[in-house]
Amino acid sequence: NFFLTLIVSVAIGIPLNTTLKRLIAPLTIAIVVFIVVLLTYGGEEVVAEFMGVQIYKNGLDLAILIFARIIASVSVLNLLIATTRIQDALAALRWFRVPAIFVDLTGMMIRYVHLLSREGVRMYRAQQTRSGFSNRLSYVTKMHNLGMLGGALLLRAFSRGERVYLAMLSRGYRADSRIVSGFRPISLKETLLGSFIILSSFLLVILDRMMGGI
Repeated sequence: NFFLTLIVSVAIGIPLNTTLKRLIAPLTIAIVVFIVVLLTYGGEEVVAEFMGVQIYKNGLDLAILIFARIIASVSVLNLLIATTRIQDALAALRWFRVPAIFVDLTGMMIRYVHLLSREGVRMYRAQQTRSGFSNRLSYVTKMHNLGMLGGALLLRAFSRGERVYLAMLSRGYRADSRIVSGFRPISLKETLLGSFIILSSFLLVILDRMMGGI
């Protein structure tokens, strides 16, 4: 599935290095999970021993399976993010009858997490220009300043949330409000590509079950 998403990403024009860079953080987590499962999962057949810790075949198989699934899942998610607008994704969730409150919260979180991030960066730089994280300060003082920054950012987030909610109410927002979104017809190329991806995914799942995966 990972290689399939790489092929599709390159085919639709996403640079390969961009796709691989987005996998660095998930790859780190996957490696940690791989090591933990490898060293803690038991079994009967011992395949190796590392510093007195026995590595079993069942643990190795499970670690490889979980590692592959993490990378494959993140690869598919990256492909979805790179090719789908947020409005289209939210409209698709509504089409699948996902509760409206969940869709609304998801849309607002995606929208305002970027604003919160930019606000945090601005506050950090402002405190940095005032020597809030100078090398002459002690570690405790730096942590105190960082805590104050986090508290101020949290208060601003609550304040912004209240203002946004009041602004939405003043514009007629209700719990049953709907997103206005238009869809264009799916081309033959997109239909064939989507069918190929779905069929390949089903074949991979069947192959996984036949090989004894969990």
